[in-house]
Amino acid sequence: MDLGKIVKYEDYAITEEPYYETIDSEVIDFEVAFRIKRPLSLIGPTGCGKTTLATYMAYYLRQKLTTIVKSDGGASMVQADLGKAEQQQNGAIAFPYIEIPCHEDLTETDLIGRYGLNDVWLPGPLYLGAKTGGIVVLDEVVEARKDAIVLTHGPTDDRRVLRVTKKGEV
Repeated sequence: MDLGKIVKYEDYAITEEPYYETIDSEVIDFEVAFRIKRPLSLIGPTGCGKTTLATYMAYYLRQKLTTIVKSDGGASMVQADLGKAEQQQNGAIAFPYIEIPCHEDLTETDLIGRYGLNDVWLPGPLYLGAKTGGIVVLDEVVEARKDAIVLTHGPTDDRRVLRVTKKGEV
């Protein structure tokens, strides 16, 4: 099976520092919301820097979660202060930045995922974000269909769950 068009979660990581200049305490506010595991809504006019802030914070938080530790042999290794969701197999660090441009044709399948040919699960961006941690940006969420917006209620309220009825997962 050709999986050439399927993007691995590692490919979503922001590994180079994007340019961002702080204006007030937005970086601290964002980090506090992240630390206490609360969703954050960035509101403002087009072009004011909401997406730029989210991109920068994906880099910044990933850097704060990983530290370089010298082993006794002199070699360095990465030690991560990550939750269970962010710890992946083979010691890889998954802290993706996933941006979803919302529009009136966005469906549950687009966000969560679907079964493809040969009964293989093809995860959607919201599923990947919930599974691996990190930052998921729903850009222009007011443009999305109501049934797609309803999917965001579980992950953003106190339940912190994403129901995937197609797979029978929570």
